[in-house]
Amino acid sequence: MKSTFGNPRIVFLLSFILLFISINVYGVRASPDKETLYVNGFDSTYTEWSTSGISPYINDSDDYIYAKNGGYTEGYFTFTDTAHSSDTLNSVEICFECYQQGSGEWFEVWIYDGSGWSDMGDIIPDTSYGWKSMDISSKIDSWTKVDACQLYVVYQKAAKADYTYVRRCYLYVDYTVGYNLNLRVLDWDLTDAIQGAIVYKDSDYKISDEDGWANWTQISGTVEIQVKYFGYWVNSTSLTMDSDKTIDLRCKLYDVKVTVLPDNQQGIIELVNVTVLNSTQNQIKSGITDASGQTYLTNLPNNTLTFTVYAKSDYSIVIGNVTQLITNDEQALGITANQNYGNTSIPWFMTIIAGIILTKGKKRWWLKKEEI
Repeated sequence: MKSTFGNPRIVFLLSFILLFISINVYGVRASPDKETLYVNGFDSTYTEWSTSGISPYINDSDDYIYAKNGGYTEGYFTFTDTAHSSDTLNSVEICFECYQQGSGEWFEVWIYDGSGWSDMGDIIPDTSYGWKSMDISSKIDSWTKVDACQLYVVYQKAAKADYTYVRRCYLYVDYTVGYNLNLRVLDWDLTDAIQGAIVYKDSDYKISDEDGWANWTQISGTVEIQVKYFGYWVNSTSLTMDSDKTIDLRCKLYDVKVTVLPDNQQGIIELVNVTVLNSTQNQIKSGITDASGQTYLTNLPNNTLTFTVYAKSDYSIVIGNVTQLITNDEQALGITANQNYGNTSIPWFMTIIAGIILTKGKKRWWLKKEEI
């Protein structure tokens, strides 16, 4: 049977696949949200370990430090500053490439965070070079402390006088890439800023301020944005956060022109209160009809709303009521004002219609101001 490995194309393809796998496996530790900050300085405060190579000794595989006597101390070592201080810090480990010649040997790890030193615990090397790590997030829990971090080590042994070697050391920083997200809630024609809307970013939410803004920091990945206003969803969008973003959210909030008409549909009624309610009877907007019998109600949600007309500003006498689906901006709506609505009767001695004015052949009805 002929071997497929004799085929040059097959050999090339397998070589390419193996190369691809090796590149990706090697790159796992160096993913975009990881950072390695190697030792970059040594100030010779403690010099009891022996050294080989060029200071700072433990930043390159050709150099190293080693100790034989218990209690010997070496430091202080400093680290490269981070390039990600605007991102979210998740955790910090300190990693050593080290080994011990015998057994029963270890070294203490002391960490400085900018204000004081702490013994973070012990590293026990293997009998051949390998990496050992220790989580120091309890001490180094901010980017300021990452940049201020320093190290010294103390060699310890149980009995035998064998050597322990340290060849390389770095901080392994886990972080989340984050960007600024500035959202402004606006009405449909992008004219009015909307205050008091609930703006969701995934499951998190903020209330839009008086200028319509809801802002987040340290945001990454794909996020789902939704806006709720008086119980109704008025915007939904998806964003990929690969940079700082400032976005106007165009919401389904429409302006509606309401005209209040008398029961016989002849003429108009001015100086009455038109109030818009949501499904839970919360007031969204109200207005008083003008000399043309109209009031302009802005930023109403795209949904079925209740429009109630009151003869008095204290909402004590209802003279009209309709439900209406709001579907577009500048929508026109006519409401008939009956003298009787539901169980509420307007006594005849109340002069709701104060008079008739004939103007160019048209009737115009109005209410006395002192009765509103």
